[in-house]
Amino acid sequence: MAQSSEKTSEFRPSKIQFAYFSLILAWTLNVLFFFATTNPDMIMTGDKSIRLADFVGYYEASKLGAMGANLYDFQTQLTMLNQIVAPSHTDIAWAIPYPPTFYLLAAPLSLLSLTDAYVFWKFASVVLGYLGTSVLIFAQKRFSKIDCAAIFLALVSNTPALIAIRSGQFSFLQLALVALYCWGFLEKKSIVAGLSLGFLGMIKPNYAIYIVVSALIMRRWKILAIAATFAAVVLAATVMRFGFHILPDYAHYLSEVYTSDKYTGISASEQVNLRALLLYDILRMETSKAVVTFGTVSLLSGLALTVWLWVKSARKPEIFPWVLSVTLVLSLFFGPHVHIPDCLILAVAAILTIPSVSPSIVFKETDRDYRIWCMTLLLYPLVSFISFNLSIFGTEIRTYPVIAQNLILVVTGIRYILRQVKNVDSSSAATVG
Repeated sequence: MAQSSEKTSEFRPSKIQFAYFSLILAWTLNVLFFFATTNPDMIMTGDKSIRLADFVGYYEASKLGAMGANLYDFQTQLTMLNQIVAPSHTDIAWAIPYPPTFYLLAAPLSLLSLTDAYVFWKFASVVLGYLGTSVLIFAQKRFSKIDCAAIFLALVSNTPALIAIRSGQFSFLQLALVALYCWGFLEKKSIVAGLSLGFLGMIKPNYAIYIVVSALIMRRWKILAIAATFAAVVLAATVMRFGFHILPDYAHYLSEVYTSDKYTGISASEQVNLRALLLYDILRMETSKAVVTFGTVSLLSGLALTVWLWVKSARKPEIFPWVLSVTLVLSLFFGPHVHIPDCLILAVAAILTIPSVSPSIVFKETDRDYRIWCMTLLLYPLVSFISFNLSIFGTEIRTYPVIAQNLILVVTGIRYILRQVKNVDSSSAATVG
């Protein structure tokens, strides 16, 4: 990994950098103040319409899980949703495209009211997200105290974090699991990596299938065994609770929510992946069949790229942090279901690759792709600040920058890894010669 020879302890920001950090600090404090003191409206009603925060879907899943109901039945979901939103009413079910294991794990939230469950969720998820990420941050010896403090602030001063907090998304827990997996993988802490991977697979399998490639290619059998054991235990408990039919029910449900107008909440046009970029923004092919087909092709293409990068880097542990980082970027850009809050895991990519939070140190790096990659991540809070505040003129104002940033990271990350692989191979050949 390219790194600056300048000591991180000598970091002295310029006036421009100081102004930038001051802006981010002020915005972060503002976000944290509203986070701690206010709650968003979970149920918003308008003229013959109803809008719901994402957490309502989680709460509905917890209620269904606690009841042991027919989880993926349209009428069952609709009845439960109308009980939650009463006295409002809707004839369209809120899609909950999570595996049945999520319903089981979320069931304890049903013991609380909707508001209390949200308050508990937002505090618990953010705290756990910070704790999990801090393990990875403090493992990076190149960071100064200023770097660590800036990264901690940046974790909430970005659009993905803001939307995740306000809508009650799973993003901070996902961030913790991804950070702990990367730390465990790199530090050979197989139990932590395995448990993190197994838990992520039970909640967000669309990201776990990208991350598991690293363990498969590197033959980290202990990680895989622990993850598989954890997943098997949770899956067995799920089947015992809901019945063997729950697995084919889930497969059928996934195909239905993407093709039926009986469900809402998927918001395919507002996603920030390759599918949204090509089908909705460029080609304007918005049919359900095209969305499902292209989403599948995109997923497989991203996985193929991930496998290829890990195979080429298999004997080069010095660039594993980079390959893990690009794997995360590929999972976001090529994934089948990616909204803005999911991009919070880019914080892990930044932690693993940037030499410092100081742009002046980044600009001393000689590799152009490395500089572009780092500056894209360092400017994420500023771009988020501008686009989020301008989004009153249209939500696409905050969506397009995220898609653009993800595309930049895909291109520069792959190019940098391939160059590093070539450099390592050349050095090895020169040593042998």
